[in-house]
Parts: sequence; C-alpha cells; structure tokens
Amino acid sequence: MKNWKVTGFLAFLIIGFLLISGCTNNTGSSVAVSTPTPQIVYITVLVTPTPIVTRAQDPIIGVWSDNESYGSKTEDGRIRFNADNTFVFSLFTQGKGTILISGTWIKQGSNSYVCNPQSSSPTTWIYMPKQNTLYWDQYPDMILSPYPGDVMTASSTPVVVSTLTQTAILSQDRDSEFSQAILDSVGKITALLRKISTDVSSKNYMSLKSNAVQLIAQATEDRNKMSAIPVSSKWQGSKTNYLLALDAFVDTGNSISTGADAGKNNDPVTADLAFNTASIHLERANSYMSKAINLMP
Repeated sequence: MKNWKVTGFLAFLIIGFLLISGCTNNTGSSVAVSTPTPQIVYITVLVTPTPIVTRAQDPIIGVWSDNESYGSKTEDGRIRFNADNTFVFSLFTQGKGTILISGTWIKQGSNSYVCNPQSSSPTTWIYMPKQNTLYWDQYPDMILSPYPGDVMTASSTPVVVSTLTQTAILSQDRDSEFSQAILDSVGKITALLRKISTDVSSKNYMSLKSNAVQLIAQATEDRNKMSAIPVSSKWQGSKTNYLLALDAFVDTGNSISTGADAGKNNDPVTADLAFNTASIHLERANSYMSKAINLMP
C-alpha cells in the first residue's frame, strides 16, 4: 500500500473552470473573484504486491533405504539425494562391510533421475509418486522408501570403490544369490519328483500323499525366498519364468495330493482325473523351468 500526497491540484482545476466559463462581465466593470484556498488532499492507492515464486523441493530429496534380509544374509542399501544435486550411496553387506559412493544427480523426465557417480557408470532411478517409493531401473524389485536417518558410514574394512561400479557391486551380491537359489531349488524339487514318480508306479498312495505335500511346501518356500531377491535386468527374464514354474509345481502338488486321497479311498475315476490334471501342471512347470534356465546369463 502506498500513500500519494496531492497539493494544489484543486486550485489549478478551479482556475481552469474560470477560464472556460468567463468570470468578467461585458461592461468591463470589475468583478470580485474569490480565489479559494488551495487544499491538501490525501488519497490512498492500493498496490498489489509482486508475488514471490518459490520452487517446490524435488520429492526425491532426502534419504531412502532398502533394508532386506534373506535368511542369514542381511543387506542395507541407502541413498541420500541432496538439494544441491549431489548424492551419497551406501551399501552394507554382512561379512563385507559398508561402501560409499558419491556423485551428482540430475532430473531427466517427470520421475526419472540420473546419478553420475565418481569413477563409475551413470545409473537411473525411478520415483513412483503414488507409492512415494524409489527404485533403481536395473533392480526394479529393490524398492526404497523414505528413511528418517542418514546413509551409513564407510566400513573400516578396506574396499576399493574406484574399481567397482554400482552395478557390479550389487550384481555380485544379488544376482549370484539368485543363481544359487535356482540351482538349490531345482535340485530339491527334482528329488521330490523322482520320489513321486516311484510312488505313482507302485501305487503307494500314502507315500505319494506325503511327497506331494512336501512338493507344495518346497515350491512355496522357494517362491517366497526367490521373489524377495532383487535381480538385475539381465536376470529378470530368468526370475519371472522360474517363479511361474514354482507356481505350476504348487498346482502339480495339489493335484497329486487329491489323486493320492482318491486312490486311498478306492475312487479310480477321481484319481485318474487328478493325475491327468497333475500331468498338465507338471508339463507347464517344466516348460517355465526350461525357459528360466535357458535365460540365465
């Protein structure tokens, strides 16, 4: 708001009116003209202030954490995005300690961010606004959430960060873990299928029932474990197909269990239908398993 002071304005205005209308008569006789005293008038003018435009803080600024446990192995990955477009990434692996990687970041697109680590290859991170989560595009299963603390400090164990990229670090830990998980799972499930084949041939329905239940439990356990292991993009196809194979093995076990119950109850019609259904599920499981193994890097 501003105050404007106007002095003598009305005096000049009145003089102008007098000149226009004429304040002398035609006889030439003098006419007394009263000149009003100039007035001081104050008027108020409203001035709209210039709006202050503030830049909203980018939603990824802050600390994000991915704290995962797989059996006896624990990993803790954290990344801090600073407002000055720098970042710090920390990764703790049990038995190996903690490493730190730092660099700069830039926004690329609406929800995509490119990190440029020092002495490493660029990485891309994707922000999901609805979930308020973050993930590295090479590890879409590794979801990071806002973390109230900070990144971890470097371990006292010597780690040569300059010779490793972020991809190599995480690949060594997670891809190798998933690869070993597939091999372990294939071995256990194959052993159960051999037992089931023997039980079917001998019509040992009691043992068949027991092994079918074990197949369901083993496939379910393996699926829960392996679905929680983040893998790089080159392993994603193998992971997807193997998880589908495990689902099919669960279906196989359920059908075999139904057939075993029917066999014990002398119900050959129900038993044959269940075993035929089990064969279809088993064929589907073998197809997915073959694809998963063929897609292993």
